[in-house]
Amino acid sequence: MTAWSHRLVPLCLAVALLQACTATPKRTLDQEFRSVAGGRDAVVVLEQGELRAAFAVANLNTASGGAIGGALSAVITAGVNQHRADKAETTVGALRDSLSGYDFDRHALKATQEALAKISWFDVKNVSFTKDGSKDKLAGTLAQSAAPQLLVARYDYSISPDCKRIAVLLDVSIFAKGADTPENQIAAEKALFTERFRFIRRIPEATRGADKNAALWAADGGAPARAAFDAGLAMVNDLLIRSLSQTSEAAAALDQGQEVHVGEETGKLVETSAKGTLLYDGRAGMWTFIERNTPSS
Repeated sequence: MTAWSHRLVPLCLAVALLQACTATPKRTLDQEFRSVAGGRDAVVVLEQGELRAAFAVANLNTASGGAIGGALSAVITAGVNQHRADKAETTVGALRDSLSGYDFDRHALKATQEALAKISWFDVKNVSFTKDGSKDKLAGTLAQSAAPQLLVARYDYSISPDCKRIAVLLDVSIFAKGADTPENQIAAEKALFTERFRFIRRIPEATRGADKNAALWAADGGAPARAAFDAGLAMVNDLLIRSLSQTSEAAAALDQGQEVHVGEETGKLVETSAKGTLLYDGRAGMWTFIERNTPSS
């Protein structure tokens, strides 16, 4: 993992990120856009350099109309409570050391390539990677692509401040070339498809001490944390395949489930199994899979 800056993002930037994260989701790719001559390119975006603590923002999900990515939650809460943020960073720092050599970027790129290759009609031509998720960069990628459509897959990975939960987030949008400028073509409201997918794993032996929980994730060279990342990447991409492939009827049915609470998460119940529980938040276009703890938890 590469080094990253520990300086906090100003709160005004957090507000801008909030606006970006609340774009109206579009949970199905219309039939007319499914099969296109020339196929599609994709770009994987992962701006962060390494694991960091993601803070929950009380009551902000409902007020903003959707779930908020870990980076945004972190900067807003850190702005309100600097001491809490600093303490969490110190705790997570020990876990980062155990993850030396784990290249999340490479794993994310591979998971995306493999997932899109499984959707035959998607006809992916090329999957690239960038650390620059700016509008200018993505507009340039769309303009330079030989394909008429571009899928943008943004990843985020984090651990809760108490170090009980690791989360992997995938935010996906599909944009098409048109008569407008490239910058306007990748505007959120122009997306043909926009959904978010999240995986959560809780350390089974979690305690009330963040340091102790971090040590559990860091055991055996960070093996538990690495396994959580791998499982998270697999799950969010499985959910992406499911979302892209579903019918409009199946997409509409996502809102019909009972609203339930699973730990810190709330959403419409999609399904539950021995593996875990899948929730859906239609306001945010967020699929959340909460893995079931082992009996030892």
